[in-house]
Amino acid sequence: MGELEAKKLPDFSKMTLEEIARFWDEHDSADYWDQMDEARVEFKEPLDETLSIKIHSADLARLKALARKQGLGHTTLVRAWIKEKLEREMKKKA
Repeated sequence: MGELEAKKLPDFSKMTLEEIARFWDEHDSADYWDQMDEARVEFKEPLDETLSIKIHSADLARLKALARKQGLGHTTLVRAWIKEKLEREMKKKA
């Protein structure tokens, strides 16, 4: 392939994660920018407090299973629940 010819991205849907990783290890993404879609990245404010609670092991197992079904980590799910409950309670008091 000549130096001025455009390089074509492979069909990543037909590749394993290992093959995709190897491709990007061996290629420069700058060579393919014209074929890529623009991505919007949102940076969330970092969490700055830790809450430690005791929970029964059976409840933790159920929590982890539920979170896994939703494609989330269990702490992410709990944070979402806390936020939802706080917002509901604040609306009641407003």
